[in-house]
Amino acid sequence: MQNGEQVEISGANLVRIAGRITFRRDTSNKLIFYSVRGVGSEIQVMANFKFYEDKEDFPKINEILRRGDVIGIIGVAGMPPSATLHSHFLVTRKKELYSVIT
Repeated sequence: MQNGEQVEISGANLVRIAGRITFRRDTSNKLIFYSVRGVGSEIQVMANFKFYEDKEDFPKINEILRRGDVIGIIGVAGMPPSATLHSHFLVTRKKELYSVIT
């Protein structure tokens, strides 16, 4: 995949990851970026309403997710347009909250 190349959001391209949220940046109520750290690596996750599977769940799950929470993510792996060689990027279709930091 080349930088900025369009990615087809289909079942054949889906990956599943789990990790702890280390950073969250809200760009709008329909576009949120998360940094998620797993075992030894960190990826950037783009939560975009347009690609999200359950439109009703999108605002609910993103409202409760905080830094430190452990989540599971299903999405399509790719590289953002301004990617470096070490960037990993995931466009989400679904998120699940596994553990909450209180």
